[in-house]
Amino acid sequence: MLKEIYSRFKSINNNARVIIAVGPLINIPISMFMTYATIYMSKLGLTAEQIGIISSISLLAQLINSFYAGILTNKLGRKRTITIFDTIAWSFACLVWAFSKSFTAFLLAALLNSFVKVSEIAWRCILVDDSSPQERIVIWSFQNIVFVIGGLFVPLGGILVSHYGVVFATRIMYIIGFVAMSIGIFIRYANITETSIGIMMMQKNKNGGYKEVMKDVLDAIKYILTHPENLLLLTIVVLNNFQFILKNTYNNLYLISHLKISDRMVSIFPAISTIMTLIAMFVIIPKMGRSNEKKALLIGLALTSLSNLLFVLSPPKQIGMLILTTLIGSVGFAVMSPNLETCWANSIDDKKRANVVSYSSILITAISIPAGAIGGYIYTINPVMLFILIFALSLLTCVIGWMILRADKKTVGNRLHGIST
Repeated sequence: MLKEIYSRFKSINNNARVIIAVGPLINIPISMFMTYATIYMSKLGLTAEQIGIISSISLLAQLINSFYAGILTNKLGRKRTITIFDTIAWSFACLVWAFSKSFTAFLLAALLNSFVKVSEIAWRCILVDDSSPQERIVIWSFQNIVFVIGGLFVPLGGILVSHYGVVFATRIMYIIGFVAMSIGIFIRYANITETSIGIMMMQKNKNGGYKEVMKDVLDAIKYILTHPENLLLLTIVVLNNFQFILKNTYNNLYLISHLKISDRMVSIFPAISTIMTLIAMFVIIPKMGRSNEKKALLIGLALTSLSNLLFVLSPPKQIGMLILTTLIGSVGFAVMSPNLETCWANSIDDKKRANVVSYSSILITAISIPAGAIGGYIYTINPVMLFILIFALSLLTCVIGWMILRADKKTVGNRLHGIST
């Protein structure tokens, strides 16, 4: 099994291998401190509404950054863009978070972190630019492992919290994040090369002016609107992002305040999620095959929706129910995430990827801006209502996923009918 995994890893291009291999240095610290981020702010005196305001302002800043993310990625190149803006968004932001004591300091850190929208475009391009459509499901499957593997280390954060308390322990996690991420960014810069499409786009955009930028914007919008599958997949991405912001901001607060789970016990759920996700990736997903990513996407969305429903129904202090919810959600994420990324990447022309993803990111961020404030308002009125909203959004993604699968079957059927006649 390990030999097969290694063989699959070696089969992907060098840039993708480097990004994936260095990923744990960035994702492990993120998993650790993000678990306690809202609790950390709450312990330092911020209210749920203030936390929501920071989230919304951060998203507004991300929206502004998204406007020029594709332009910078094409002008500076993928390699330089990801290096410069990951340093700002993660290394610098971690330092500010580590020493924050007030609303203003947390807001500054969030504004620095908002530059992640620029580096994200470059990161996506580096991962898939020089890969074939068949290679991308392998790349995103490995990247998905990197995303979730950080959860195995979250209990270390729980140990720190039990020894030093939430505030001091979280400061330590942010400092660890600064060191690990800076090392990871340096190693990545030293080992990746500019992609062939990146070089071509740098030359094309070397002397680009305002007219060229506006043309890129209009071309990207036209591309999205004239490709129904891309538009539907983008809608799923938008809804998933909105859910993620709500869950990421208020999930752990809900566990502690409403479901009466202790600060230390909160850290076990990311670890359980990671273990189950890895099992799903190596045991369940290979048996599903790679013939129909859209069918797999729908299955993943349905499992995620079921997990959200069970979470709403979870009574206080029922660890067993929460573990079941976590297990189902983990399998759903493991199936949904790489297939959504693959379907979306395959629906975009290689030469248009940076701009389409960049301006899609603007839409995603614009719609997500009120998420934090809306979440804070609803949570203040009734915490359960917020998670009912999350379930409703996930159910809507299932409907859209079914529409995509149905349209795909019709297309295949029409092609077969055309061949037979």
